Amino acid sequence: MEKLSSKSSSINENLIGINSMVAELIPSYVGFGNHIYMMGICGMGGLGKTTLASAIYYEYSDHFEGSSYIANVRERSEKGELHKLQQQLLDEILGGSNTTIYNVQVGLRKIKSSGLRHKKVLLVLDDVNHKDQLENLAGKRDWFGSGSWIIITTRDEHVLVQHGVLKIYKPNGLDDDDALTLFCSKAFKKEQPEEGYMQLSQKVVEYASGLPLALVTLGSFLVGRTVEEWQSAFDSFKNIKGNIHDILKISYDGLEEMWKEIFLDIACFFRGQKKDEVIQILENCGFDARIGVSVLVERSLLTVDDKECFGMHDLLSEMGQKIIRFESGGKLGKQSRLWLVEDLLHVLENDMATEAIQAIVVTYKENEFNYEEVPKVILSKMSNLRLMIIKKTDYYCSQPKELVRLDLYESKIEYLWEGVMRSVNLKFINLCRSKNLIRTPDFSVPYGS
Repeated sequence: MEKLSSKSSSINENLIGINSMVAELIPSYVGFGNHIYMMGICGMGGLGKTTLASAIYYEYSDHFEGSSYIANVRERSEKGELHKLQQQLLDEILGGSNTTIYNVQVGLRKIKSSGLRHKKVLLVLDDVNHKDQLENLAGKRDWFGSGSWIIITTRDEHVLVQHGVLKIYKPNGLDDDDALTLFCSKAFKKEQPEEGYMQLSQKVVEYASGLPLALVTLGSFLVGRTVEEWQSAFDSFKNIKGNIHDILKISYDGLEEMWKEIFLDIACFFRGQKKDEVIQILENCGFDARIGVSVLVERSLLTVDDKECFGMHDLLSEMGQKIIRFESGGKLGKQSRLWLVEDLLHVLENDMATEAIQAIVVTYKENEFNYEEVPKVILSKMSNLRLMIIKKTDYYCSQPKELVRLDLYESKIEYLWEGVMRSVNLKFINLCRSKNLIRTPDFSVPYGS
């Protein structure tokens, strides 16, 4: 138990109200018998579903023969990475796989034929939104050994019902005492308000309606401010009657412009990515990324896990994407960032590209689009493009002068462009596993020539 306690302390620090939820769940919803337990944690965003699942995982994973925590299932599935989640599941539980999974069908066969059914495992599938995700990651209970726990978090109860999940836990918001304690832990770095702040603190807690994410974000926004500044901020809060995205945007609006840009890049492209790798990309784009990341962490808009990977709540990511759509007036060609392959295809197919587009990070499915049909003039319209990461593409010919990173992993291109490179800011090119590449550009000519 000494190992268990030390492991759980780092994840449970300042997680107010979570321990009581864990005690309510175990053994009421899952137990320690020979049954295979499948349960769902369901509720609106910001309630703490992911935090609760994480606490259970870190508290109890040592009780199992193998364990895997699959985060951001919805987001990664939408990016065509469901097969990578299957790979992660097998690698983490079985200690590495001799086979690389390239598509979902292969992954499904591998999971069914592996030794999982002989192992007592703890599997967490976080933020599921479609039954196909469950069918391809945990299709049936008998895929796993006796005594296994499969825990699923989702906003959509119907997904759980469709999959035959009978045990469904619906957490409520924090009660007033826990909500105040959580808020104060961020706003004052202790459990109670400073003198003169109690009444305002109670008003903010009431405004947050017991939602842990809102409490943490607002507390981090107000830390170190005077009573007068608190009152002014609360007066502005009262004018916001929208959804939780509008509440969370209060903290975003208080950022400097560069920190906003860094937040939007991470929200759209880099959740779950290695911190140092992302910082290098952002620094190449001209951002003071290390300081920016520290600011975002201090404001509770970003986290860094024990593997040095970025984490961001899905509501914060959605808020960032909503901001980009709003600023573009709903016009895809004027969005500063494109992160959905269908949006990029729509822009290219309908000649909607403009200089407003700064960054593109997408993954193509096999035979999804023929780039050779896109006139070069369309790509050249994205003159302010600074970042382009496209996987499994078959064509590239544009040289935006602002481009600093070009990532065409697993592409089918034969060459990048004709003649001399004109992208004078380009610092990084990745053509890994581009098997059709027959020549590279001429890099011998000095930049700007």
